[in-house]
Amino acid sequence: MYRSYEAVFLLIRRIESASSAKTDCGMGAMITTLRASMDALFQSEEAIMRSATYSAAEDHKRQHEELRNQMRCLAAVADQGCMACARYAVKMLRVSLQWHLNSMDRNLLDYQTTCTTSPVDVRRAFRCDGESHCLVVIDKLPLR
Repeated sequence: MYRSYEAVFLLIRRIESASSAKTDCGMGAMITTLRASMDALFQSEEAIMRSATYSAAEDHKRQHEELRNQMRCLAAVADQGCMACARYAVKMLRVSLQWHLNSMDRNLLDYQTTCTTSPVDVRRAFRCDGESHCLVVIDKLPLR
């Protein structure tokens, strides 16, 4: 389910670069793509939580909504043309998303690996800013 987190972080990096260039540089289109990618990821996670009857699902979903609010703020300041504000907003989004990944999503993975009866495929997926993320694929493998 987390196959797209790497793409999300790459988009964030591009938006950070565009905001540093002090010109639009297609930032609006990148923000639209980022927003859609994050929504798709969150919907996938929320489907996993529903199917697993995850006890911390409400807290996790609240965190998703906070991240969506940060995306709306980023889009608003970029639309106003304030590159310094956009640079700050995208940095805060990146930091919040890294925290979410390393705490909320890790907790979901721990729940999945301890509470599921079928195997779970776990792989380290990528590094961002020199930091390894315990980013994993939580798709259940077919039983052999």
